[in-house]
Amino acid sequence: MLWHKCLILLHSPFVNYMSLCFFSIHTSNKIIYLILIIVCVAFSNCAKKEEAGVEKEFLVKYHNQAVTLRGSNDINRAIRYVDSVHNAVKEFSRPQRWQKHNFKIDIYLNRASDLKKARITIDSMYSILEGIEEKYPEMYIYTKFFEGDLLLRGANYNAGLIKYYEAENFGRTHLTPCAMSVFTNKIALIKYRQKRYAEAIPYFKKSLNELSTCAEMDDFGKRILNPQSSLNTIGLCFEKIGMLDSAIVYYKKGIALINQRKTDFPKHTKGITTALAVFYGNLGGTYLLNGDNILAESLLKESIKINHKRGFEIMDAHSAELKLADLYIKTNRLTEAKVLLNSLTEEINNWKHPYNNSEQQLLLRFKELNWKLLDRSKDVPAAYTAFKDYSLLKDSLGNLEKSINEKDLESVFKIAKNEYELELLNKSNKLTTIYMWSAIISSTFLIVILVLIITYLKRYKRHNLSLKKLNQEVSEKNGQLENALSALQKSHEDNYRMMKIIYHDLRSPIGGMTMAIGLMLEDEHHTTEDREMLQMINTSGQDAIGLINDMLQINTDVELAKENIKLDELLQYCSAMLQYKAEEKGQIIQSISEPIDIEIDQEKIRRVLNNLLSNAIKFSPFQSKIILSGIKQGSNILISCEDFGIGVPEDQLETIFDMFTEAKRMGTMGEVTFGMGLAICRQIVNAHKGQIWCENKIEGGSIFKILLPLNIN
Repeated sequence: MLWHKCLILLHSPFVNYMSLCFFSIHTSNKIIYLILIIVCVAFSNCAKKEEAGVEKEFLVKYHNQAVTLRGSNDINRAIRYVDSVHNAVKEFSRPQRWQKHNFKIDIYLNRASDLKKARITIDSMYSILEGIEEKYPEMYIYTKFFEGDLLLRGANYNAGLIKYYEAENFGRTHLTPCAMSVFTNKIALIKYRQKRYAEAIPYFKKSLNELSTCAEMDDFGKRILNPQSSLNTIGLCFEKIGMLDSAIVYYKKGIALINQRKTDFPKHTKGITTALAVFYGNLGGTYLLNGDNILAESLLKESIKINHKRGFEIMDAHSAELKLADLYIKTNRLTEAKVLLNSLTEEINNWKHPYNNSEQQLLLRFKELNWKLLDRSKDVPAAYTAFKDYSLLKDSLGNLEKSINEKDLESVFKIAKNEYELELLNKSNKLTTIYMWSAIISSTFLIVILVLIITYLKRYKRHNLSLKKLNQEVSEKNGQLENALSALQKSHEDNYRMMKIIYHDLRSPIGGMTMAIGLMLEDEHHTTEDREMLQMINTSGQDAIGLINDMLQINTDVELAKENIKLDELLQYCSAMLQYKAEEKGQIIQSISEPIDIEIDQEKIRRVLNNLLSNAIKFSPFQSKIILSGIKQGSNILISCEDFGIGVPEDQLETIFDMFTEAKRMGTMGEVTFGMGLAICRQIVNAHKGQIWCENKIEGGSIFKILLPLNIN
């Protein structure tokens, strides 16, 4: 059990956390953490969640129905019923599943006499209680009792009585006197079966005293069922030994107890009525023996009237009928006796059980009364045959019970106790050996740990100096790297200042050029074609200035001047603007788009498209086609620039968008590339919360795609 609990703990979140800590902490503390984990595992105590089971109301209803079927002698149907309920309802707890087998074992042992099925049922009961015997001691003791009954029925008397001793020994340490009343009553019943009636009476009385200590005032079994059963059996014992007055006293005590307590259990009216009928039958039989025939007949008929119904104790009704038949024979009412015995003949012929103590005793009594009736009727041949039939059954039953009747229960218990104590001594010796070896192993384990600690400390001392030296070298390297980083930072700042100077020097002449073009555009004497050319030059100049500004702000956030524009007009404008350059290589730029409204910074997106078209012209062969298109995709716009040129190497598809990338190639006419245009394009697209990427086509060429939201807000 301890190892089982340890395995559960090892899978707990606590130990998972401890194991992570173990491998992440400094080595010098690992041994301490290992010992802590071992201690936690060794002293853990994990408990399984209590099974809820089905509701009590359903359980009572189902149990009452099963008892009704069993009481009507329809035992096969009763078994099928309980099996079907348990197959249909899966929520039964382990104790509730044990109760199912408890119901079936009563049938197999006491009604059907099916010892093979009884063994299977008892094994199932043990299996259900495995590991929880101490939690449900009463169920475990009952299972031991049933096994003892089974062994006795199989003529293995010593083994059966030893099972009773094991149950009693377990009960002494696990049960209260109230719960022990079950065991005491069991011993009394064995004495009763052995026909040692005088010896059985003290055990029944002890059982009654133990029941009086029960605190459960709402328990029908402990308040009525069990005490009335003990009082009834005490009366039977006194009747068997000829003390009829004492028998009558105890029968009346039982009736008084039931009448006194029955108002506390209105739901058990049927069981209470059945128990009273049993007392009436036994009391009537005692009055018959005492010579009070009128009172005896009245009580016997009342008992038969109650119990001779489906769902009641029909077997007890048969017992009362036999007593009434005996009364008829003794009072020479032979016709009534014959009618009564004939009515029982059909019932008796339906008994198919190979051996059932109650039924066999009733059958023996029936054969005895049948013989006496024939003898009183002067039918000598039939009486002789009936007597032989009676004697044969009597001898047969006597032989079956001879072995158990010869057993001295106290002697068997004493032998079992000695064997049990010897077994405990052997277990104690084995346990002592286990403890000794455990101590040796633990000591060895601790010695190994100490050796490991000492070895580690020595190794730590040796490595400490080398670690200090390595730390000093690392510190020196860090200093050198910091100096190099400072120098690199200074160089970068110098380069940036130099670039700003160059960009400012470039912006001045380009600004002058655009200013001059602007003045020329104000002159209305230019032709339309000249004005278009001047406008393109002016736009290119403005874009160049924008490019210079972007390069100056390449490491800063892009500010957008958003406006709503028509996508098709933007693509047509960019295509027309770069068409003159494409014509130098005999190329055609084709613009395809729907009139879609989009909110963007027109000047910056135009610069991106111009850069993509310029690259497409640069890397496409003579007389090829370039397609600039735009389509709507959900809440986005997809712009594509497709060419049929030399494409982009697969290993450069990601790096071409990097600033100062090494992925530079010459155009198809030897055009020079600087490698910064696409980086600026990506910066602009990212500012619009979009994406830009490149894909190669299988047939050659590449497609640059831009995905922009319709509204970047």
